[in-house]
Amino acid sequence: MTRTSDTTLVMDRKYKVWISAALGISIFSGIWLWSRPSAKNIIFIVDTSGSMTESKLISEVKESVKRVVLEETSPGDHIHLFTFDSEIRDHLKLQIGNPIDTSVFLKRLSQITALGQWTDLVSALDRSLQETVQLLQASPGRKTKIILYTDGKNDPPSGKRRSPVKSFNDLLG
Repeated sequence: MTRTSDTTLVMDRKYKVWISAALGISIFSGIWLWSRPSAKNIIFIVDTSGSMTESKLISEVKESVKRVVLEETSPGDHIHLFTFDSEIRDHLKLQIGNPIDTSVFLKRLSQITALGQWTDLVSALDRSLQETVQLLQASPGRKTKIILYTDGKNDPPSGKRRSPVKSFNDLLG
């Protein structure tokens, strides 16, 4: 891993993976793998721990996800929605074919609540990379973007504590 600036960490030169933090919310806005401009995968991973409700970030996150879906997706794109707190939940995977698909995604997004007791940030990052590898194997060369929305606190359940990382900023050094 190589630190390249205050907000960027290059993790894997083969896939040109990077993590950046912006806007006061830790956002994993990396893993762009270039191919046909019209075909892309977008993976949303949303922190649903209680601190996201306490800090009122969950409504901002939902608006941001909605904006990305409405402004950046087109027919043929695959979108995936995962949430995490003490565990990771796979809410929805679908290929955009028409406006009804977008509506289905946005309805599911609106139903998400942030009430979890723990925040297993490291497992969420692991899961996002696993999903990316599966997508690349299924559709080699397709552009893939992972967006992780979190307040940056890493507080996994005691049985899952694997790392001394306490916040997203610890990952950046």
